Amino acid sequence: MGPLKIGSKIPSFTASSTQGLINLDNYKGKWILLVCNPTDFNTSRKNEIITLLKHAPNLKNLELEILPICMDPSAAHLNWFYATVNLDRYDMPFPIVDDREGKIGKSIGIPAAVMRQANTEVFLISPEQTLVQQFSVPVLNSVSLQNIISTFEGLKNSYRPEIQSFENAPSGTNPYCQVQHIVGEYVLGNPNNVDANLLDFAIYAFALINPNGTFTVYSTRYLEELVNLKSENPNIKIIMPSVVGVLTASLMQHLPLLPVMPLLGKHNVGLMTMA
Repeated sequence: MGPLKIGSKIPSFTASSTQGLINLDNYKGKWILLVCNPTDFNTSRKNEIITLLKHAPNLKNLELEILPICMDPSAAHLNWFYATVNLDRYDMPFPIVDDREGKIGKSIGIPAAVMRQANTEVFLISPEQTLVQQFSVPVLNSVSLQNIISTFEGLKNSYRPEIQSFENAPSGTNPYCQVQHIVGEYVLGNPNNVDANLLDFAIYAFALINPNGTFTVYSTRYLEELVNLKSENPNIKIIMPSVVGVLTASLMQHLPLLPVMPLLGKHNVGLMTMA
């Protein structure tokens, strides 16, 4: 797999770590600083972990999870971890992920190193687990990490979650997320161009709300023509915001009053007529 592109989804993985088995999905909803180098766990890699340890309190305050990945085929990070961290030389608040087979690295576009030297790749991952920014540094030290933190703070402040869409909508099995799509049209005046067979409802405009609580229809003829669309589509709903009105008896048969949420906020209308 080639390098990941900004905005692409980070492939999920389950792997062993110094804190037991972890799954990337468990980090959903959190910002992640993922650090990966394909070379052996040498002195430079150890120093990178120590750098992360020194900055861990600040990163925690920024709500940025630390997730280093070790691709050393011999998993040499374990020897260092048990010889130093477990002897209380360091307080290790984050796991080191074991990727000795290189599967995770390959999935995020970092092949196993042919030579003993390779840049360290740092990924900023959004709460939706998409790649927001990637950095490639010879060594992750305090200077380079501080630059990454500065970039992260700017990205976090301007970041907005994904907009709900058909692609990421919740499953229809959720009773609170069922959606029934309907089509309507706002009719301004003459309804001659309204195709009743394409609509579920039509809203009639141009009614005057009077100070005494009544309204006057702008054009009774247009309203009658709109109601007559029910002969083409009996299921179409004709909607008109109103209070107690002055409709003719024949129209009232087609437009029974139904109480609804207030409509047309600035007029505080609390009723609408609906067929």
